[in-house]
Formats: sequence, C-alpha cells, structure tokens
Amino acid sequence: MTVLNIFGRTRVETASGTVTPWSGTKQRQLLEVLAWHHPSPVSKDRLADALWEGRPPVTALRTLESHVCVVRREMVAVGLPRDLLVTEHDAYRLSERLVVDVDTARRLMGPPRTEDVVARMTKVLAITSEPLLASSPYAPWARAAADELAHRLTESCAAAAESALERDRHHEAARLAERALACTPLSERACRALLRAHAAGGDRGRALQVYADFRERIRDELGVEPGPETAGVYLDVLSRTGSGVATETERRLLRRLLQQSTEDLLGPGARIRAGFLAPHRAEPTRPVRHSRTAHHVA
Repeated sequence: MTVLNIFGRTRVETASGTVTPWSGTKQRQLLEVLAWHHPSPVSKDRLADALWEGRPPVTALRTLESHVCVVRREMVAVGLPRDLLVTEHDAYRLSERLVVDVDTARRLMGPPRTEDVVARMTKVLAITSEPLLASSPYAPWARAAADELAHRLTESCAAAAESALERDRHHEAARLAERALACTPLSERACRALLRAHAAGGDRGRALQVYADFRERIRDELGVEPGPETAGVYLDVLSRTGSGVATETERRLLRRLLQQSTEDLLGPGARIRAGFLAPHRAEPTRPVRHSRTAHHVA
C-alpha cells in the first residue's frame, strides 16, 4: 500500500520506506493540493492559482505541466508508478490506488456507520496527531485548508465526546473534548463536553479549571461571557457537592471565577479584600484582543 501523508512533513510511505518524489517546492505543493482534494480532480487554473498564491504568471499553465512531468519522473525514480498522477480534461488528480491520510480522516469523520463513533474518532486522532500541511505552513490555500479541517475536527470530536458521555465513558470523552478545544479554543460545545467529562469522572477541580480558563479566554478574545448553555453546565458542576468539602484547588478556582465577576461589576483591577468587594481606582478599560485564528463556536 502506498500512502501520501500531508499531516506533518509531506511524504510518501511505501512498503520499502519513505520517499519524497519531488525536487522543488512547487512540485511538492502540487501534490499537496491534489492530496487535499483527493479523490476529486483539480482544474489547472485552480492549481495555478494555489501554487502562485492568486497571482499566476502568464506562463503558469505551461509551467504547471512542466511540474507535472517532473513529479512523474521523480515518482518513477523512487519506484512509484507514474500514473499515480492522473491527467483529466484541463485537470489533474491523484489515482484512487493512492491512499491519502487526510482523505482517510475525512471518511472516518463522515456519517455514522456500524463502527463505534468513539473508535472511529480514536483513529482520526492518530492520523491527525501532527499539523496539517506542515511543509507549507504559510501558503494561503494551506491555511484555509487547516481552518476548514479544524472546524470539522472540532465538531466531530465534540460529537464523539457527547456520545462517549452517554455511555459513561468519561475518560474517552475527556480526551476527545480536549482535542476539540485544542482545535478551536473558543468552541463552547467542546468546553461543555469537557466540563461534563471531568464532572462525570468525579474531578470537579479540573472541570472548574476548564471553565475558568475558557471564560478568561473568551472574555479576552471577544469581550463576551460564555453562553447560557455553557454557564448552565458550569453551575451544574458547581452544585455537585462530592465529599461536601471543597479542596484547596477548588477554592482557588472559585476565587478566580469570583474575581472575574468582580471585574465585570467594578472594572478591571477590582479586588476582593477581607470578604468585601473593593473597587480599584479608575484605570483605562482593558482593550479587547481579537484572535486571528480562534473562532467562537457556540
């Protein structure tokens, strides 16, 4: 089996080892664009637009055809069939005989089948353990692909975490929800799943930590509070008495959450002193910082 991997450094895995059938950046990116769209064909115009970042030269199509010839020659040189790169009418695609890691991951994240959704997502986490298109981190098309995959991975992991919680598999739910939140740090759905997973496992302290971190992040990034559904899950966690005695970690986190609420009421810099709310002297309001990469998903 021959596998083209675009998670991590782009490479081709064969029965005899790892090969890189290209001699330059444009040839590698050609294969990466085709891999992202596998098994669908990609038009020559679209390929040229991606490879030259929206500003293809007048000779782009002729140069593109030259790159294809080079890639096919390099494939033969490392023992791969040249017809793994297929020509169609004004387009190219990768042969369906070639396994592509991102296509495998997308199929596993597809509509539910007979296989357990948690088991399928465990396979996805293994495939996606390295960054997508790490060999082309600054290409605009690669950044767009990474954003698209992050959204899909977030929703799939969060859904699988919810499924695991329904079956009392809170450890697996926590692992899936953590990955979802890592992909999209402002995903409220992922936050709720992780809160519930830690609470179901009896770790109220970690659940409070998740909420405190998430609340601080969403306030800093967007200047808003978590939505009512997320706040409701937090209040449900807070109402769980456990042994009846809050641990020092839980008390510290509760003070932190109370401090956040105090600042909402009295402004940045306000502090809780001796059980009373002490307003801070007037200071400029903390500016809201907007993230370029994280997206708020309720």
